[in-house]
Amino acid sequence: MRFKMNPWRIWVLFVLASLAVFGCFDEDTEDDTSAEDGDSSDEPDGDAPDGDYHYSADGDTPADGDSTSWGDGDGWAADGDALLDGDTPDGDGNWLDGDGEAALDGDAADGDAPDGDAAEGEAADNDSTDGDATEGDGEPDAEEDPLAACPEEQTPHVLYLSSDDSNSVASPVILRSMIRRRYLPDIRFIRVWEFLNYYRVEYPAPSREDQVAVYADMTPAGTPGDYVLQVAARSYDLTSRAGRPMNLTFVLDTSGSMNGQPLDLLKAVCRTIAGQLSRGDVVSMVVWNTIQTPIFDGYRVEGPNDAMLLQAIDRLSSNGSTDLDSGLRAGYDLAEENFDRDRLNRVILISDGQANVGQVDPDLIGQAADDSDGEGIYLVGVGVGDGINDTLLERVTDWGRGAYIFIDSADEAEKMFGNRFYENMEIAARALRMEVTLPWYFIMKQFHGEEWSENPNEIEPQHLAPNDAMVFHQVIGACQADLVDDEDEIVVRANFADPQNRQRKTVEQTVAVGDLLAQTLARQIKGNAVVAYAKALEASVTLPRGESKPAIEALADQLEAYFEETGDADCAEMAEVLNTLLERL
Repeated sequence: MRFKMNPWRIWVLFVLASLAVFGCFDEDTEDDTSAEDGDSSDEPDGDAPDGDYHYSADGDTPADGDSTSWGDGDGWAADGDALLDGDTPDGDGNWLDGDGEAALDGDAADGDAPDGDAAEGEAADNDSTDGDATEGDGEPDAEEDPLAACPEEQTPHVLYLSSDDSNSVASPVILRSMIRRRYLPDIRFIRVWEFLNYYRVEYPAPSREDQVAVYADMTPAGTPGDYVLQVAARSYDLTSRAGRPMNLTFVLDTSGSMNGQPLDLLKAVCRTIAGQLSRGDVVSMVVWNTIQTPIFDGYRVEGPNDAMLLQAIDRLSSNGSTDLDSGLRAGYDLAEENFDRDRLNRVILISDGQANVGQVDPDLIGQAADDSDGEGIYLVGVGVGDGINDTLLERVTDWGRGAYIFIDSADEAEKMFGNRFYENMEIAARALRMEVTLPWYFIMKQFHGEEWSENPNEIEPQHLAPNDAMVFHQVIGACQADLVDDEDEIVVRANFADPQNRQRKTVEQTVAVGDLLAQTLARQIKGNAVVAYAKALEASVTLPRGESKPAIEALADQLEAYFEETGDADCAEMAEVLNTLLERL
């Protein structure tokens, strides 16, 4: 379905997402409402209002001297310079004019520069770039050589893209939970690609036989020659188990740190999964603190909500220290003992990640998961509790080639393991790598995925789940705006392996630039909105509040309006979170 929306509205949705192209603010810039110690929070020590900041990206709290935004207190612009040339886009201290009725200078949609410089192809400031094209460099003096910024060889530009598994979604849920609890966001938790995984960007599904389809969409980004390019790999839909039985191994943290809400959420996840099982599915379970205790070893359930399984879940209790490494290895031992190539084999780790006994190195813990990848035993990592060690769980699941999910409520457990059960358990395409071929004059200016390279060997392929899309959102720019030709083509290609027989397959789509620009689809608007939302969370702690609040308010208004127009519940949720954040700012 196509939505007719004017270019300005698309720009408002995207304006925050474009901030990182230019950086944010000079490290010497201070918000007059900030704490005296330079923390992004207005609390005296950078902690949350109750003085006990629970969330920790590095496994500790801000008591180590870090701010709630980053470890070194620096601004996150790569070159350390302020946005554009030191001014905000309209030159008077605002990104927008604050009334939500017009973006920037009132005509941003026509491609004009907000203050007469940056959008017209000139460098915003000689100091604002460091010569790296991926950071949005300005152009050289056209009078000297109008093509000096262009590649010497006019050959197609091939980029290889990768993201975390399409169903790793912890980042937006952790941040949503923080904001609803009246904490400011911590930008160390913000992984934009996980926002694109969590919030639905809808694409037509291919047939089960085709397995994967690829798509490309493109819209102007405001600056002449710059474009938002969104590409995606969409898997087939799976509405039933299609006769494939399961072999699930639960690896459950019952240490003392799990007492209370974390243990309740752990049980909610287990009960929800129990409701999805079929007669004959195999379940193993090990609980651990400093001791690993098997509860089930190859138990065949009678069907959904098996009585013995539910009884074991209800009896779980917490005590002791946390030896995550030994618990995970014990779980993999059970999974390997019961491995069946004709079954879907999964290890489900549920923990707060607070390893404090035994081996606590994340890479060594994750190696236990990685060793089993060759046999097709994938890891689903589920984080629970306010004390979540995001870094540890993110790395473990990355090694284990599975989803990383954060659960903050029983409703979220039902959403992720009821409604999205197949997405988090099944694999539709293994080791998928996206390849995009651009006309020679385009370069990557900003990438919202996990990694990209011109060398395919530097990219780690990832798995794609059924019922899902792996979405890549980026800004590309022409070295000279007038080189863009509507007849030139962009090629999107996905190379992947069949998860059953490991046979390599390739699907591709070739589309002319003019055809891409001739349409504006709902999925483009949604992708822009999701990225803008993630960038708004960053801006709330990286920009002075006098500048960030008007833009965040405008974005929240646009998301609410889009919800009213389309009924998109994701946009309603994002608007609600932003409005809650505004109360904190």
